[in-house]
Amino acid sequence: MTEFSDSAVASIRSLAVTIVQLTSSAETDLRQNSANSCGCPPKRCSLERDLPLLVQIARQEYEARRRRARHVDPSLLGEPAWDILLDLFINAAENRLVSVTSSAIASQVPVTTALRYFAALETKGLITRQKSQTDARVTFLKLTNQGFRSVGSYLQERATGIFSDLAIQTAAIPRAAVVQPPLGATGVR
Repeated sequence: MTEFSDSAVASIRSLAVTIVQLTSSAETDLRQNSANSCGCPPKRCSLERDLPLLVQIARQEYEARRRRARHVDPSLLGEPAWDILLDLFINAAENRLVSVTSSAIASQVPVTTALRYFAALETKGLITRQKSQTDARVTFLKLTNQGFRSVGSYLQERATGIFSDLAIQTAAIPRAAVVQPPLGATGVR
């Protein structure tokens, strides 16, 4: 079990409470129906504000899916559409174009299967295809605004859950788990 000092526990609790309050405030902002000063819908602005955190969560989820595949036959765990959406979300946030070929590889399914998923995602309005302006052989995939909002709002829910869990966990740290410095000890560890 990890041992914490009184000040560390207090700092963690304070940080967790602040994060939960900020998350609640962000959720309230999302519920507002009016446009923001930038003219974009409130949900889009909130996603853009939280983008670095959301990209980190998307990356962690994508990498967790790869780790999971090392332990259980990937054909039993397949969600290629989600892998495609996560990959496109991460790349959109970093202003990188993703070719159809690259996205098919990222989805870790045969190209023909990936193409079927691309068509289904396109039909649902979550992604769009765009021809390369410099190479007629290349087609890029990108999330539509709806796709960006859908993936982003899921990731925001994940973030809210992570921070809420952190607040609960830090509040539950028993005082007995707090490390007391030996008598007569001075200084910081």
